[in-house]
Amino acid sequence: MLHGLLLDQKGEFFIEKIELSQSSEVEQREVDEEAPTAGPFSATEKATSEFRINGQLAPSYLPQTVLEKILFIGEAVQIFQTLHASGAHPPLASFSVSSGYQLRADLMKFSWMLTVLQNQPILQLRDFENKIEYIRNVVAQHLWRLLVEESNLVGHLHVMKDIFLLGRGELFLSFIDMADILMKQSPTSTTQHDINVAFRQAMIKIAMDHEELAKQFELTLSLPPVQSSGVSLKSKMTNSWKYVGMSHKVSWPLHVVLTPATLEKYSALFHFLLSLRRAQAYLQQCWATLMTIRTGAHCLQAVWQLRTHMGFLIDNLQYYVQVDVLETQFSQLLNRIKSTHDFEAVKVAHSDFVKTLQSQLFFTEPIRRCVYEILELCFSFSELIQTLRREEFVFSSKEQEAFHRISVDFRRQSSLLFRVLSAAKNHHSAPHIAQLLLRIDYNRYFTNLS
Repeated sequence: MLHGLLLDQKGEFFIEKIELSQSSEVEQREVDEEAPTAGPFSATEKATSEFRINGQLAPSYLPQTVLEKILFIGEAVQIFQTLHASGAHPPLASFSVSSGYQLRADLMKFSWMLTVLQNQPILQLRDFENKIEYIRNVVAQHLWRLLVEESNLVGHLHVMKDIFLLGRGELFLSFIDMADILMKQSPTSTTQHDINVAFRQAMIKIAMDHEELAKQFELTLSLPPVQSSGVSLKSKMTNSWKYVGMSHKVSWPLHVVLTPATLEKYSALFHFLLSLRRAQAYLQQCWATLMTIRTGAHCLQAVWQLRTHMGFLIDNLQYYVQVDVLETQFSQLLNRIKSTHDFEAVKVAHSDFVKTLQSQLFFTEPIRRCVYEILELCFSFSELIQTLRREEFVFSSKEQEAFHRISVDFRRQSSLLFRVLSAAKNHHSAPHIAQLLLRIDYNRYFTNLS
């Protein structure tokens, strides 16, 4: 436990190692790169094994909580004692000299404590549990110091917020402007490379440290797999924006908090936030286009009215997302990290942060479906308006029909969203939803519409 090693050739210990599939080199490579581990954390960025408690071999007199603490201690010590997979990080390399000395001294102290306990003629269970609890607390403090102080976890979370959660709004406005024409086309084999070039150019435009960030963050396209017939679904894709995500290369030892599963959730959040930001940007472009029209048909007033309604709803959703949710929850996360010296408390705080974002950013049905339907209607409206860059605003019969359909569908979906949010507020007593409803229904327009 104190060396982070499992030497159990006979399979007698209640903690066992689970080897990942070795069936083929290809499968192993995919598992190493993508599959999250089941334990609290792994020793390297690309773990080849994981540990778990075997309840059948566990002593009946040891509570489950004690077993979990023993597992935690062993895996935590492994973080410090095991070489990084690439060999770039020797043991305790991320620690300062004083922290490294203190950890070694504590490990020697733990060894002495357990030796004294082992030499007792009768095991005192309460004494054993107290010592395990003491060791767990000290090890958790060392992990906290490694992550928060030595590896600057808080600073890294700020960068994550700027990129994954669109904290640097000007960056993504610039990126949308640069990549929009490319992303509105079907993806090709070079699309992902091209959008990352545009992303770096957007960083340069707003004077961000693009070289360092480009090493850590990369835009991705989640393309459909090839069907059994050998035909890829990619040929049916007409808009690359629907499949864009963000990947992040996490440096050691921050991977114990920013696991692959967590990064997948961040990527899903990024996709939603970018879609919302695009809808807002497109509607602003529609406003600029409509302002250039001096004369128009009888439907121009209806077009202005629909754009105003769309802009009002999207602007309030954007304010809710960025201020009521992201800023509030991120501030609470930082306060929780600063108020503790325990690694597990930090990891729980971050996990709660991600879960809360998913909950409050409409990741539950039917709210999620309704919001995305509204965003798609905004995209369709923008596409319709941007095709009419002419002084004489004239709809063809086909365009008039499309506009009418968008208008009716938006009215229905926005009313449905209001009803669904109202039901969620009453059911969950959610103050964040109450704030949103107050803004979008300040004049009881949606109440009367429902």
